[in-house]
Amino acid sequence: MNLRGPTIPAPVHPPGPPTRFRAVAAAVLAYAVAMAFLESAVVVYLQRALGIDPRALFPLQNPVVTGDLATIEVGREAATLVMLGTVGWLAGRSGLERLAWTAVAFGTWDIFYYAWLWAFIGWPVQGTGMRNSKSHVPSEDWPGHGVSVVAGPCEPTGRRSARASWVASWSS
Repeated sequence: MNLRGPTIPAPVHPPGPPTRFRAVAAAVLAYAVAMAFLESAVVVYLQRALGIDPRALFPLQNPVVTGDLATIEVGREAATLVMLGTVGWLAGRSGLERLAWTAVAFGTWDIFYYAWLWAFIGWPVQGTGMRNSKSHVPSEDWPGHGVSVVAGPCEPTGRRSARASWVASWSS
């Protein structure tokens, strides 16, 4: 005998308005784009204040040459990951959702960080074979990362191009 009444099957979808996903997505995307703007603006300000050419730092050089700037750059990147992870943690309800929202925030931030840098100072220069400071994957062998994905693929030909030779001349 069931004293609670008839058993009602659980709903197929969790309760809640379907707009929650849209609202969370809009908030995560807005945060990532704004954070990318702010971080790229700070990088530009610091470069100008210190008279630094971005090619002097990336790819990261020997700490003897760059002094404490390499440590500051690694710290800045670590702080970025903490902030993006935090927004993913706040946006998701389960571990998998939190990881997914962190990935969305990171991907959006990464693309817009380089897009803002390009808009502000024209760096990274499209098609130069510039190495990404986070992945250190040469773009001549990789179809793209950051702005390269948006601005157009690099030539994955497997041979060293003239632009890759130019980059190698100042990055090694």
